[in-house]
Parts: sequence; structure tokens; C-alpha cells
Amino acid sequence: MPLPNPAIGRVLVIGCGRAGGSLAATLTRLGFAVAVRDRDAAKARALARRLGLPIARSRRWDLVVLAVPDRAIPAAARALVREGMPPTLAVHLSGATPVEALAPLARAGWRTAKLHPVFAFASEPAPLPRGVAFGVAAPDAACLKEASALARRLGGRPVAIRAGMDAAWHLATVLAGNAFFAQGAAALTVMSRAAEGVDREAGNALVHLFRSSLDNALREGMAGGLTGPLARGDARTLAAHARALQDLPPGIGILYSAVCTLLADLLPRARRAAARRALDRAGLLI
Repeated sequence: MPLPNPAIGRVLVIGCGRAGGSLAATLTRLGFAVAVRDRDAAKARALARRLGLPIARSRRWDLVVLAVPDRAIPAAARALVREGMPPTLAVHLSGATPVEALAPLARAGWRTAKLHPVFAFASEPAPLPRGVAFGVAAPDAACLKEASALARRLGGRPVAIRAGMDAAWHLATVLAGNAFFAQGAAALTVMSRAAEGVDREAGNALVHLFRSSLDNALREGMAGGLTGPLARGDARTLAAHARALQDLPPGIGILYSAVCTLLADLLPRARRAAARRALDRAGLLI
């Protein structure tokens, strides 16, 4: 990869929100010389103080990271061209926006790519853990190779996004990162019917269930981490669930049926057929 040694590599991070802060922290930990800037000068100063970084002054960089909102990416690219910044590698971090949003830079001789971390950023900037997947895309094979190498340099795993599939790629990450909150809300509704003293605050206990399930999946894979009646092919319990759903808002039944049907396809082939039969007998198979 044409970036210099990490100890002397110069990186400009534009955008000091959650994603920009996390990438700045990650690059700093790896030994890059990072500077930040933002249209909101106060936000840039706050991040710079938090991470012990300078506000950007130079015009020469080995890498420029555009961590700005999707709609602002083309304008930010045009601004870099107007500034006369010497061409280098520029990446944006958006999941849904194609790499073509950086076309003004590409036309000016820059190398461009998309580098989308599959990660839920916290409000406080912190380095990314190792093993994070990065969706990568670029206008040519050379830039794609460079973006993939950068993902690995960051401790992650590059995943090449097919042409024209940016929205679908982003949909997948939103389903993974947010849909379980809908399941949690549905679970809380059911729990409030089934038990005394259940409120939204008490429902925070569900976070421990989320966490233990995710820990199992990290150790054993998604299929290995799956527990409950579906994983066991327990038709009797699934039928009891179906009866309980009759007294609940219809959306919860639709959600449960859809989730179970999708989870059945996640199971190993030897258990998949039994799970689908159990769902069919319970009237839950979609």
C-alpha cells in the first residue's frame, strides 16, 4: 500500500462526529500523525483536545478521511479541489452513499474509495476493536486494493461491495445494528403482560440477554449461538408461543413468525428441516 510507515503517515480526518472521532482514535493508536477539522470549529477543538491531536493546518496528506454526513460528501469533495490540496488517497465512511460521490476528487487526480466500518460508534471517541468488517468500494482495481489494505491496517477485514449495491449493503448493517431493538420492544410488551412490575426501566435487564447471546455467537458463530425452542426443534413450545400470540398486538406475531422463519434458515441443514416442520405445525412458518 502506498501509505508511508504508520509512524510518519499523515492523515486528515474531516468531520468530528462519532465516526470521525473513532477513526481518528484508531489511526492515532496505530501511530499515524492525525489532524482533524470540521465545519463546526468548536467540535473540532473538542475532539482535538480529547485525543491530543492538532487542528489541521497543512495542505499535504497521505490520506484524507471524509467522515461527514452522506449529503455533505460531494460538497466536501468539491471543497478539497477548490482548496488546491495536492491529490492523495481520499475515503468516505458512508454505508449507503456510492464511492462516485467522490467523483470531483477523482477528476482532479485523487485516488478515491469507500471504507464503511460495520460498527456502532459510541458518543465518546474510542479506537475500533480488531476484527471489524469494512465495506470497501472503489472506481478501479488499484484503488480497491489500496482501500482493502487500509482496512487491514486498521485491524479489520475488507468486504468488497458489489457495484450498485450500496443501499442493500447499508440495509444489511442497519438490520444487524438496529432491528434487535424492535425485538426488545416487542419482548418488553409481552413481558409486561406476563409479569408484575415490568416497565421500560426494568426492561433494561434485556440488555444482559442480548449481551449473553452475542457473546455466544462470537464464540460459536451465529448458528452455534442460537438457543431456544427453534434451535431444539421443540414444536410443543412453539405451539404454546403461537397460542400466547393470539392475545397480543398482531405486529408482534408477524415479527415473531418472520424472525423464526429466518432463524430456521440459519441453522445447519440437519436441524433446519426439523425447525421448519416445528414452525409449520405451530402455524408460525412464513
